[in-house]
Amino acid sequence: MADRDPLTFGIAQRHLDALRQVFARHATIDQVLIFGSRARGTARPGSDIDLAVVAPQMTDAEFSTLWNEIDALPILFKIDLLHWDRITNPALKDNALRDGRPLGSPAPLQTKTTEHS
Repeated sequence: MADRDPLTFGIAQRHLDALRQVFARHATIDQVLIFGSRARGTARPGSDIDLAVVAPQMTDAEFSTLWNEIDALPILFKIDLLHWDRITNPALKDNALRDGRPLGSPAPLQTKTTEHS
């Protein structure tokens, strides 16, 4: 992949900005994690974007609204958007904890996120 900047995860800056603008409109979101191949730096052209929102107070209706807003963005990559507190697959949650990075940061997850597991 041409863009391996750890802050952009191989995603065009304009797409990251668009994602962040959507997330910023939802006050119940504590953090957005990117995980999977993009967080590990092993994404290939066309790899999907795995995101998890940490938002313990977010209702199902608000998550649905968020999903619709993300889905409407002009981003060609498939986006898998998960609500952290509703992930029931322990292996998936472990993978996200191991590989996940706060969106826009190459740093490992903060303790606040792991408290929600």
